[in-house]
Amino acid sequence: MKTEMTPADVLRLWDMVDAPRYDDERLRSLGLSRRSLLARINRRLAGDGLCVRTARGATQLKELGEHYEVQVSSGAVTTKWVCVMEWARKLGVLTAAEKANLLAAEVMET
Repeated sequence: MKTEMTPADVLRLWDMVDAPRYDDERLRSLGLSRRSLLARINRRLAGDGLCVRTARGATQLKELGEHYEVQVSSGAVTTKWVCVMEWARKLGVLTAAEKANLLAAEVMET
C-alpha cells in the first residue's frame, strides 16, 4: 500500500527531526547557500568515494531525510538524515568568516 504525503505531512516530519533546521533564508543571511555547502561537502567526500544527495519525492524524504550520504561506487545509502550545516562544520569546509557569522547568529538566538 503506497500513500502519498501531503505538505502538512512533510511539515510534521520536519518537526520530528532533532537536528537544527537551517533553511535557505537563514543560510543566505549568513552569506551561504545550501548549494554551495553541498558542493564543498561533496568535494571533501569525493576522495572517500562518498557524496551527499538531496531527496527527490515524498518517499525518499520520509525514509532518508532531505539530504543523505551515498557510496558512489555501489549507490548504497551510508548515512540518512544529513544536516548540511552540521556536516559542513564536521568536515571543516566553512571559512573562518563563515564560522564567525554562524557563531554570532547562534549567540543572538539564545
